[in-house]
Amino acid sequence: MPDDGATLLSDTVLALSERAPAVVAAAATELRGILLALRFGDGSSAALQAQHSRLVVTFGLPEASDVEVWFDDRSMNVLFDLQHRAVDEVLPGSLDVRGERSQVLAVWRVFQLLSQRGSGLRSVQQLWRSYRQRSPQLWGDQGLAGPGPADSAGLGPEPILGESGWSALDYLARRRPSTDGPGRERIGGTVVESARSLWDGHRSTDWWDELRVLSNLESLGLGRTLGLIHEVLHMCRETIEGQAMELGWIRRGTVPSRDTAYYTMSTKKTGWYTCITPCRAGAVCAGQTSPAVLDAFVATFRLVGIAFQIQDDVLNLIGEEALYGKEPLGDLLEGKRTVMLLHLFRTAPPAEREELRANLLRPRAEKSQADAEVILDAMRRHGSIEHAIALADRLARQGVRRFEEDLAFVAENEHKAVLRQIAHYVTTRPL
Repeated sequence: MPDDGATLLSDTVLALSERAPAVVAAAATELRGILLALRFGDGSSAALQAQHSRLVVTFGLPEASDVEVWFDDRSMNVLFDLQHRAVDEVLPGSLDVRGERSQVLAVWRVFQLLSQRGSGLRSVQQLWRSYRQRSPQLWGDQGLAGPGPADSAGLGPEPILGESGWSALDYLARRRPSTDGPGRERIGGTVVESARSLWDGHRSTDWWDELRVLSNLESLGLGRTLGLIHEVLHMCRETIEGQAMELGWIRRGTVPSRDTAYYTMSTKKTGWYTCITPCRAGAVCAGQTSPAVLDAFVATFRLVGIAFQIQDDVLNLIGEEALYGKEPLGDLLEGKRTVMLLHLFRTAPPAEREELRANLLRPRAEKSQADAEVILDAMRRHGSIEHAIALADRLARQGVRRFEEDLAFVAENEHKAVLRQIAHYVTTRPL
């Protein structure tokens, strides 16, 4: 585990290089040609520079550097905290940067990439949690008992966070199984029913009774309850339409020529129920029922949802089965219309395309693993997988940008921090 800031930097870059190379490559692009010297409040130091698509960390200060950054313990604490912007949280004198303006801004973009996009990776979270637990007294009131600064102002003590001192992580850590009975769990101090399926494999329960939507009347009121019902019904309609689009393509033997057709299908089929509706429903519960406010969540999480689904499709082709948890090449055997398939049919020569189409049109029961391998080999030869990975990364970046722009009106707190981590998560999935 890291004992000082320089080791923490080195371990973080190593973890990202192994599990999220796209993040490191993007940071290397920003840092290219700049030699960065870093000094930390614990006395350690390191240099950071780019070599092609990699970041290289060397311990100790170089004789000369383009940009020099000095972090004290306070600025290290907020660097990986998505709840606040570092520029708002770093105290005067705790962060010092020297260098030309354009190069300093490039270095700042590197830190944004490594911190905001890397913080969704569990291995990185563990590194920073261990670093903070080593010296909990450095983090002020976070993680410590007793009154906080707000107490002296007559507002009561600051909230006591968990052991990590990282509010966004502590919020998630509070979700733990409870011993209050089967099918229940404790969130904070409240015992709630755990999520459960409406179908046990034999018979389905009554959808309306099981959801108990109208039971929200007492706690949420009529307006919010009706808003939730509207969101659930809208989600169901979008999901059914998306599934119908994909099955229609398969039945008719159609392979759309443009990626935008895939965007529409995947947004409807998975984007609404995985990303968009949960965020909108949370806003409704918080009292926001204005269509304009709710629509602000759509653009951000539409882009995030498409990027996530593309990555999911890529993982079906090249991911480890133990990590992915689904049948390898199952999408090819089922003939699903993925971004890779659309790209392949756009780029393959006409003769090869006809052979691939004949392979694709065979019923699932008549296909073998060898048939799927033929299509996979063609995707690799024509760069279809690389196209999909680059496309997912670009969409995820756009989603993160829209998050900060479109949702700027949402107050900065631990709940928004969780949403921000969801937006950044798709950039850190191992592919």
